[in-house]
Amino acid sequence: MNELNKIVIPNISFVDEKTKDVALSGIARNSAVAMSTKGLLRRNNELLDYIVDETLKAIEPSVVILYNVAVNSHRLKNVIERIENANATVVMPPKKLLVRNRILEAD
Repeated sequence: MNELNKIVIPNISFVDEKTKDVALSGIARNSAVAMSTKGLLRRNNELLDYIVDETLKAIEPSVVILYNVAVNSHRLKNVIERIENANATVVMPPKKLLVRNRILEAD
């Protein structure tokens, strides 16, 4: 909590060891964190795996809020399984872009 008595959920994003240290510093173990898969499921598989694995190892989050716009992705299912296997709860808020992608996929 900060001085305004509000809870802040950090959005985790980094690209290498140097930015990882900054991105994960100051986040309490077992806290809730947020991540986005946007663009990472297709373009950069290794980076998404790196972000997930390093976050799970360093923070051991209790909850991961996963922002996603992919439809029926095998890679997404793998990411969710890895998070759940680390004893964290995955929450995926509904997104208009995901709904749109589901409609387009059905056509």
